Amino acid sequence: MKVSILMPAFNEEKFIDDAIKSIAKQIVDYEIELICVDDFSSDGTWVKLVALEKEYSFVRAFRNVEKGKCSAFNLAFEHSTGDYVMLLAGDDMLPEGALKARVEPLLDAGPYAITACKYRTTSTDSRLDGMVMPKLKGTGALSGGTIVFSREFALKVFPIPSCLVSEDMWIKCHIEYLDGMRVIDVPVVGLIYRLHENNSLRRDVGFAVKSEDIRRRSMVYSVFLESKRAALSQNCIEKLSRLAALETLRASGSRLSILLFKGVPLIDKLRALAYSHAVCYWLHSRLIRFSTGFAR
Repeated sequence: MKVSILMPAFNEEKFIDDAIKSIAKQIVDYEIELICVDDFSSDGTWVKLVALEKEYSFVRAFRNVEKGKCSAFNLAFEHSTGDYVMLLAGDDMLPEGALKARVEPLLDAGPYAITACKYRTTSTDSRLDGMVMPKLKGTGALSGGTIVFSREFALKVFPIPSCLVSEDMWIKCHIEYLDGMRVIDVPVVGLIYRLHENNSLRRDVGFAVKSEDIRRRSMVYSVFLESKRAALSQNCIEKLSRLAALETLRASGSRLSILLFKGVPLIDKLRALAYSHAVCYWLHSRLIRFSTGFAR
């Protein structure tokens, strides 16, 4: 059995040593391959990857051919051969024992099961450091770096549309809206998520920049709906349509309409509200330790 770890890397010269060393420390009785793709870095990431490929036999390094995080993931998957797939950013780390804890529940679970673990943040900003998410007891996160899945499921996910800015919501839509999926929660910290100024999901930015980031990420609802419509139930089609409509209200700053909007969970409305106006965004940012982590 083999596990493929897909790692895109953009300007991760400072962190990628730690990321790869955390994989090397995993003790498992199956094969691991790490497929690293340098996404047009302007620092010394590629030089580091070449050196690490020579140091560790499980590392294979490639350069992206079309800039973008999703494109990097697609290229990594093309070169992978594992029975199970894990995603890991070039600035994140696996705690000791995490790989075994996250993979082994899948061995007899069927092709359309995924495991979901918790993650712990690390940051030089005390507001953001040491948070364990999700806060819900016994529940893992459905985020790119916190899940492991079979190659059969991966073939449904990849290639990720190049118009999308990130992989996590695309994969989450497959988990939540395709029939036959099963989530196995592994309620331990299986990922160390590093927060810093160069994260693809930016935090310490002004409201206008953040709002545009949210708009681009939320494109996934309409893209997924149109590409997978034939495989979706009518109920799922309606849910996705409402989430796309909620994003339109958020982008327009229609706070009252968000609160009165029907057919979406309260947590989604609160999230939309938090990013609907500069003042709401400021409050959310100040209270982030208390206002996040209550959903997958």
